[in-house]
Amino acid sequence: CHLRIPQTASEMPPLFLSIVGATSSGKSYFLTSMSWELRSTLARNFAISFADTDAVNNHLLNQFEETLFLNSDQESLVALRKTELQGELYNQVLLDNMMINLPKPFMFTVTPAEHHPKYQEVREKMSRTLVLYDNAGEHFEPGMDLVDNPTTQHLLHSNTIFFLFDPTKDVRFRRLLAGVNDPQLDSTARVQRQEIILTEMINRIKKYSGMKTGNRTGKTLIIVVSKFDVWKQLLKCDLPENPWRWESRYNTCAIDVNLMKNTSFQLRNLLEDICPELISTAESFAGEVLYLPNSALGHSPELNPETGMIGVRPGKVNPFWVTAPMLYFFYQRGFIPAVPTESQTRMPEADVEMKQSGDIYFVSIPGREKPLQVPLSYAGWQLCCPGTDLWFTVPVSDRKEQ
Repeated sequence: CHLRIPQTASEMPPLFLSIVGATSSGKSYFLTSMSWELRSTLARNFAISFADTDAVNNHLLNQFEETLFLNSDQESLVALRKTELQGELYNQVLLDNMMINLPKPFMFTVTPAEHHPKYQEVREKMSRTLVLYDNAGEHFEPGMDLVDNPTTQHLLHSNTIFFLFDPTKDVRFRRLLAGVNDPQLDSTARVQRQEIILTEMINRIKKYSGMKTGNRTGKTLIIVVSKFDVWKQLLKCDLPENPWRWESRYNTCAIDVNLMKNTSFQLRNLLEDICPELISTAESFAGEVLYLPNSALGHSPELNPETGMIGVRPGKVNPFWVTAPMLYFFYQRGFIPAVPTESQTRMPEADVEMKQSGDIYFVSIPGREKPLQVPLSYAGWQLCCPGTDLWFTVPVSDRKEQ
């Protein structure tokens, strides 16, 4: 097929990751902000180098980074063009006399820096090529999985999937955000049932992997809830600027996994109240689902009066928690440490009743009529009950340990 493969990619074991989301949900902005922030965050805080494997493969992403973060004009409105169905993000190859479109991934080389405290020990284990796929949202719409356009089959190989959920495209979120001054909430803006995209993604994975109905995948599914600056008032918890802190025993920073888990639990409950079908669809597919908020821009975009299009001013871009999903991805693989249990600040816990049924803990909280439903993936982490602000920890069950 004569596809170009960088030499470095063949020298290091790959890690595959896919980003999925509806049309115009902000995937390009999320990916651009995330990659730019990771270049400095990993080096400065975790002694890890995160660099382009190949400038040719990442050319478009580099252009996007320059537009948002290295723009000589900090005040003029700019916009990233949407991911196309064809073009420079795809390779056309001839297979069995049929012209096939294959997605061209972005590639990053991940290696421990020489000043990493355990450099010799982890150099081989941590030296990887991160292969990241980003498709146009239209590719995940029902009916778009064509023989000559197998652009989403990379999902089978992905270790983790990021599903980008855009609250500004959900009618129920928009009702709760009435009065918020943001052009993305304009009455003429397109809304979409995003769980249909998630269902289509799941069906394709099951179709091509032979996954049986009722089974769950071992992949981690991270629901990335974007544009946090627009809807943060709906999440009743204060988040620090970064989900990590310095840990002297490692001589690097460590991520606060308990903070991420509790934030995920709070966000899960919010989503369950507003769009429960998203929760049920995600958790019927994956054993571990993490819900993380982020803002790729840190502020609302503006309407350009000359073009009628939405744009951003580079000087105002200030991403929030945009690296959190990837940091959790690296934590799962032992690349970066977590804050040790003894270093965590534990809150006083309430006297609660817990009952396990299958993969759910039913937690009865004083002052709450209906018990909380807590998936097993939260077992062992200290959680705060939304509405009562009472803390509790569900025990790690034998089922989870298996």
